[in-house]
Amino acid sequence: MENMGNDVIIHCRATGFPKPQINWFVNGQTTPVDSNGKYQILPNGDLFIHNATFDDMGVYQCTASNEYGSDTIDEIFFYPTMKE
Repeated sequence: MENMGNDVIIHCRATGFPKPQINWFVNGQTTPVDSNGKYQILPNGDLFIHNATFDDMGVYQCTASNEYGSDTIDEIFFYPTMKE
């Protein structure tokens, strides 16, 4: 858990040859998270969330894929907490 307003990194590490492409999904959506001002997929595959709020709460999935297959890490639940 992280405090609301903080930046958050959710980890996803995958290895393979060729190097797998990492995609992140939220709450079962079929469209991957885009790197934009709010979210950024880091070069190592981790997901950076800028200024986390309750709107970011949910289940995050990381999928690593290359031409030989794919694998998904399910149910990374992110729950921001109030600052004390």
